[in-house]
Parts: sequence; C-alpha cells; structure tokens
Amino acid sequence: MIKSIHEKVLRLPAKILDQARKRVQQNDLEGAAESYVIYLNATPETPSPERDEATKFLRDRFNVSLAEASQ
Repeated sequence: MIKSIHEKVLRLPAKILDQARKRVQQNDLEGAAESYVIYLNATPETPSPERDEATKFLRDRFNVSLAEASQ
C-alpha cells in the first residue's frame, strides 16, 4: 500500500502540469498560474523544460519571477 501511494505521489507533478496546460488552452490564465505555482513548489529546483515553461508563463503573463533559493 505504501508503495502504491508513493508511486501516485511521484506522478502528481505531471498531473499538475497537465492541468496547467489545459487551463491555458481554456484561456483560464489565473487557474493556469495557480497550477504552475503548485507545480514549481512540488518539483526540485533543478533546471528542466517543464520548470522553464512554468517560469516563462508566470513571467510573461503575470510579471512574476522566482526568487533564487538561498544556499
């Protein structure tokens, strides 16, 4: 059971990203922004095309940029 829950948790960021993309297609920009923020909070701060997509959307549509993580 724990393994099953763990596997579902690992798939959660991809589902959140899919939700953000669907909201963009539906022109629900605020909903998409919310999903992108949740996605960024749910994934490690390592560079990836998906994180770039989320940060670009937030920067371009809402003039929001991410603060750099403190070391």
